[in-house]
Amino acid sequence: MTLAHQIYERKLKRLGIKILKACLKEVQDNFDHNRRHRDHFLQRQCFKAWTKALPDMRKENFYHEAIQDKLIKEFCFKRLAKKVFGRWNEYLEEERRLKFKDVQKQYLWSKVNTWLTDYKQKKTPDSEKL
Repeated sequence: MTLAHQIYERKLKRLGIKILKACLKEVQDNFDHNRRHRDHFLQRQCFKAWTKALPDMRKENFYHEAIQDKLIKEFCFKRLAKKVFGRWNEYLEEERRLKFKDVQKQYLWSKVNTWLTDYKQKKTPDSEKL
């Protein structure tokens, strides 16, 4: 092989490597462009699917919140009703006790008054006899 032939082959190899590098760069650029384009495409598709599903999700969320609110109100009503009726029963018992005490007091005073009138009546005839 001659020197010219070796230089020619070396230039050919360099040119081939240069062309391969350029081709590889072009393929990588295309790949990156397609990857970015695919990412944007997937984002758009996801956003479209989300906007389609959003009204149904809102209705479902509203439905579940309504159920939760109903359960909370029922729980509060049951708990408050139990407390209120418990306090009401305590109040009624206290009123019954106070009323019973008043009746006993009135009964005792009526007895005392009858004793006093009997005593006065007994005392009055005794004083007349003297």
